[in-house]
Amino acid sequence: MPKRPIVLLHGYSDSAESLGPWRDILTGRGYETTEVHLGQYVSLSNEITIKDLAEGFDRALRLQAGLTAGEEFDAIVHSTGGLVIREWLATYAARRGRVKRIIGLAPAMFGSPLAHKGRSWLGALFKGEKEPGPDFMEAGTRVLTGLEMGSSYTWRLAERDLIGDRATYGEGPETGDVRIFESPELAVS
Repeated sequence: MPKRPIVLLHGYSDSAESLGPWRDILTGRGYETTEVHLGQYVSLSNEITIKDLAEGFDRALRLQAGLTAGEEFDAIVHSTGGLVIREWLATYAARRGRVKRIIGLAPAMFGSPLAHKGRSWLGALFKGEKEPGPDFMEAGTRVLTGLEMGSSYTWRLAERDLIGDRATYGEGPETGDVRIFESPELAVS
């Protein structure tokens, strides 16, 4: 049976390169590198929201990952990548059946206890945009607001997951199989 493509989706203030070791592991286990796609997105702009990232993810699946419109795939998400794929699943209900398995590596499915620190001046200093220009010192305020523990965003997303027209997760063929690993080391074995 052919292996499904795998999409790797990184977390806040990170890049696709951080998931390079996972790509290498998967390649070493028989997945062709053309079938392993890295999702790259910008999270440090103060104007970007998690919904914007999910819309970008949808475009990237079509234009950059080379996946056909109905092609099934698996996903490995890290940290904020978990919220991005949840938002994508909630927003694009007709596409839900495409994702067969989601593996979360320390996913921030309901927020992160560190998000509020990222919104502070220390967050801007350490994580903010370093290049001089209009985005200088921006740390992604809107993404971090949605990423806070118990934020109104994560509550609304959970309501959409649970009370929407169709189940987002479940046993049926129209929903994906979700596995969550609290520590990336657990997922390697």
